[in-house]
Amino acid sequence: MKTHTTQGTLRLGAPIASARFAVILLHGRGSSPEDIAGLADPIGREDVAYVVPAATNGTWYPQRFLVPTAENEPWLSGALIGPLDTPRKSVELGGVPVLLASAGFEAHIPKAYIEHSASILTGYGAKVTKHLFPGSAHTVFPEEISWLQARLG
Repeated sequence: MKTHTTQGTLRLGAPIASARFAVILLHGRGSSPEDIAGLADPIGREDVAYVVPAATNGTWYPQRFLVPTAENEPWLSGALIGPLDTPRKSVELGGVPVLLASAGFEAHIPKAYIEHSASILTGYGAKVTKHLFPGSAHTVFPEEISWLQARLG
């Protein structure tokens, strides 16, 4: 079992020590930091430090997120993944803003998981914004970038 290291992590934008904000960009399964790093440009902030880690062998965990959590341990300890009926340890998120966004007919992330995650995170005290976009595109939508820009001020 090999977990992740900082090898291959990209650091973009402002130096962390002087940045007003830090944004962590996580690439998708089978992708790379270079693929997701392009999101820094449309965010358009010079006071943001971007940290873009690389998953070992292009994947954060060995199985799809829909399988029982035990099949993805130790990579996903405590993560909000697995079958919908997976017991969850309660945490207090104290109003942390969370965006859950996906295409309504997305092949990789079933709509039921977006709905369920919104319910759980709201119960933990997060300030959840949920967007279900028309169609089936597995992409980042302009509205998601706008949401992030608004939170950065």
